[in-house]
Amino acid sequence: MNGDARMEENRFLTLLRSFQAGIDLTQNPAAEEPGIAALAYLGDSVYELWVRLGLVTGRTRTAGVSLHRGAVQKVCAESQAATLRRLEPELTETERDLVRRARNAKVGVVPRNGQPVQYRLATAFEALIGYLFWHGELERLVQILFYTEKDDTRAEDNS
Repeated sequence: MNGDARMEENRFLTLLRSFQAGIDLTQNPAAEEPGIAALAYLGDSVYELWVRLGLVTGRTRTAGVSLHRGAVQKVCAESQAATLRRLEPELTETERDLVRRARNAKVGVVPRNGQPVQYRLATAFEALIGYLFWHGELERLVQILFYTEKDDTRAEDNS
């Protein structure tokens, strides 16, 4: 990882830590882990923030594409499903178990233009991101987010 990426990783970790400070779960031992749908909801917002920050700071390629379109392209179910497929070999056993449970969970209605398999994989990806955030595993979360971009860049270069 180059110096710019390391600095950006540290900035994002600082941002996530400041969010967590407002909801310090270690001070509330009664706080139970939310269900899969809630983890996916949380993960969706964390991932979208990551993608938007990347677009605004120029971390990802947006050549000729508006910021909104660039974000929609990255956070759509199809893109998230493909990201999870590439990421699965890198996951720990605990993360794989969570992804499996999230993939099989009944969490909502598939959008009309979506495919059920992609929607379930996207939900699993979002649940993984939400799980890592909820449990304060921020270094692992950022590691996964950077991995998804590194892999994205390889996919773009090979096309």
